[in-house]
Formats: sequence, structure tokens, C-alpha cells
Amino acid sequence: MTNTPIQITTDLSKVLERIESKFDRLEQQIGKLDEKFEHKLDKLDEKFEQKLDSIQQDVSELKVGQARLEAKLDGVEQKLEAQIDGLGKRLDFQEFVNRGVIIGLIVALLGGIAKLFGFPGNP
Repeated sequence: MTNTPIQITTDLSKVLERIESKFDRLEQQIGKLDEKFEHKLDKLDEKFEQKLDSIQQDVSELKVGQARLEAKLDGVEQKLEAQIDGLGKRLDFQEFVNRGVIIGLIVALLGGIAKLFGFPGNP
């Protein structure tokens, strides 16, 4: 067995054309993939912006709701303070009245005891 070299005869221009056509197809495929990627990226960006706008709107609504609640809370706080002040005044008055009643009872009790033991009253 002898090793004889194999000779291939081809036209280089045909090989070059095939290589160029493959490059052209690859460029087209890359172009299509690039378009798909940009399209999907645009869709994703649009969805992200919509969700961000929705979140911003929700935050704004929460701030408005919080302001309303704070206003209502301030109103309730003022009403409660007024009622507490009124109850404090009533309690002070009730203590004053009770003190007078207790003093009157003590004086009446002492007067009754004095009469019981024979101390003369006012003539």
C-alpha cells in the first residue's frame, strides 16, 4: 500500500460563494434575533413602566388616605380632649359638693352627740 496523495480540484470562487452565502444567512439570522430581542425588550420596558405607574398611583392614593385619616384623628382627639376637660370639671364640682355634704353630716352628727350627752343648744 502506497500512500498517494489525494488531489481535490475545486474552484475557489465556488467555495468563496458558499462561505459568503453562509455568512449572509448568519447575518440575516442575527438580524432577526436582534429584532426579536429589541421587540421583547420594548415590551418588557413597557410593562415595567405600567407597573411603576400603577405603584406610583397606589402610593399617591395611600398618601391621600393617610392625610384624611390624620385629619379625622386630629378631630377625634380634639373632641376627646374637650370631653375629658368637661369630665374633669364635673369631677371637681362633684368633689366640692361631696365635701360639703360630708362636712354637713359631721356637723349634724356632732350636734346629735352633743344633745345626747346633754350639752345645751343655743337659747
